[in-house]
Amino acid sequence: MAVYGLSGCTVNNGGPFTPALDAPFSIDKDETILVLPDAAEREQYQMLLTQFTAALANPGITREQKAQLLYQLGIIYDRLGLDVTARNMFLNALVEVPDFPQAYNFLGIYLASAERFAEAYEAYDSVLELDPKEKFAWFNRGIALYYGGRSELGITDLLKFYEFDKNDPFRIAWLYILERDVYGEEYATEKIIERRNDIDKKVPWGLEVLDFLSGKLSSKKMIADLRKASIDNVERGRRLCEAYFYMAKLAQFEGQYKRAYDLFHLSMATSVTGYLEYRYAMMEIMRLKRFEAVAIVDTQAKEQQRKRNEQLEEQADEAHRYFEAQRKLIDTKATAAQPAFKAAGNAATSKTSQQSSKQAAQQSSIPASQSADMAADPAAAPAVGKAADKSAANDSARDSAKASARDSARASTRVTTRGSTQSAGKAKANTSGQTIDKTDGKAADKTKAQPGSSSKNTASSNDHGSAKED
Repeated sequence: MAVYGLSGCTVNNGGPFTPALDAPFSIDKDETILVLPDAAEREQYQMLLTQFTAALANPGITREQKAQLLYQLGIIYDRLGLDVTARNMFLNALVEVPDFPQAYNFLGIYLASAERFAEAYEAYDSVLELDPKEKFAWFNRGIALYYGGRSELGITDLLKFYEFDKNDPFRIAWLYILERDVYGEEYATEKIIERRNDIDKKVPWGLEVLDFLSGKLSSKKMIADLRKASIDNVERGRRLCEAYFYMAKLAQFEGQYKRAYDLFHLSMATSVTGYLEYRYAMMEIMRLKRFEAVAIVDTQAKEQQRKRNEQLEEQADEAHRYFEAQRKLIDTKATAAQPAFKAAGNAATSKTSQQSSKQAAQQSSIPASQSADMAADPAAAPAVGKAADKSAANDSARDSAKASARDSARASTRVTTRGSTQSAGKAKANTSGQTIDKTDGKAADKTKAQPGSSSKNTASSNDHGSAKED
């Protein structure tokens, strides 16, 4: 509905209510007419109050009579704008006569205008239960359903009320409001034109409102006609109260909330407190102010959220820039260190190759039996290599020792032979020399045959020398 659909106003560029409701008055002077309350009418109401109050003091009246007097007092207080006193009069009337349908009807109006819709619906239900012929209960309940956000049900009640009198322009006007809320502008406009054309009798006022709502009459023209109309100020005030209310509703449908707010004020400025348009104009003003306050808070919350999001995005961008700079720094350092890493890698590779070559060379000198052991147990290869190194060293040492022993043996043999020859005499020189030569030849052959027995060779040479000498 139009009232509860105020959230749709957030599409306005300047915010939910642009201009704000407390901005300067927006209604053009050509559309503005102010009328003062009629003093004579108010004086008449005050006189009636005095008479009815005196009648209540009569001890001879019945409960039904007392309830009727209280009800009439309630209507007068309502016309004077004394809502609280009027409501109390209606409640007192129900105390006297609990099944007083007209009192329930007025209570329903007060409850609906206070937005106590559930209680208002109960009051109207009571009216229709007590007196199904109370036509205005359908009308009032239909309006209460509209303001309670149940326009479809309200249309049903207003259509029933419309059937009672199809020549009443304001029944058609309220149907337009609810049907536009439910079915949209096109449908509502089509129906209001159709119903307006079905009016078959002359009405003093109201057709102008229907023509305005259907788009056939401008608001300025309607107000200008009211300004020029040959009517008293009381009647002019009543018509202005209705005209401004329906102008405000149309502005509200069109999203012109500031204009609607000011037009509702102009409707209340007529002080026609007994009209529903006056009463609901007051409620519309309160609602607009409430919705604006909510919209302002919502806008502020959205703005704070927007700023917060911007701050978070800025922090995220800053963190991204920092990490990107760190990444580039690391990449630069890594690029600079690449030659050193490459040289170290090459050196390690060369060292590994040398070690592999050396190990391969060592393994080539390992005996077949040890190679088989290494093949069977790869873990033993380093130990075998070390053993091979040690064996080669020992072999070299033995070769050196054998050569040294052989040299010593030859020298000793020569010395011994010379001594033996000198002792035997010259006669045996030739024979001894041959023997020595033969012995030396055998010794040399034996030494060559057994290179590792240097001490044995020496002993054998000595034995040979001693045998010859003996």
